[in-house]
Amino acid sequence: MNNRFAKAMLLTAIVGFTGAASAATTTTNLAVSANVLGTCAVSTTGLAFGTYDPNQGTDLNQTATISTNCTTGIPYDIGLDAGMGAGATVTSRLMTSGANTLAYGLYSDAAYTT
Repeated sequence: MNNRFAKAMLLTAIVGFTGAASAATTTTNLAVSANVLGTCAVSTTGLAFGTYDPNQGTDLNQTATISTNCTTGIPYDIGLDAGMGAGATVTSRLMTSGANTLAYGLYSDAAYTT
């Protein structure tokens, strides 16, 4: 018998037997990972006091909102600088228009203490 012919017959026999075998199911775990970047997005609403009459001396109270959307578990602090008013500080805020200034305060509580 020719050697080449014997190999061909053996291969045919194996293929024939494989087709008749029953299928088996095997399960395993698939490792999945991801690196999540810590990010924060900050947005604000405008703070418009409206029309102020310095002759009345009445305070104008308005509200604005600062919103954050941060990756879960990322710590953050919100800080406000002195703003753009000439001579303003974080504790003594000023709006300026030319040589004119108007003092204002920012508070996080309704009692105006914080």
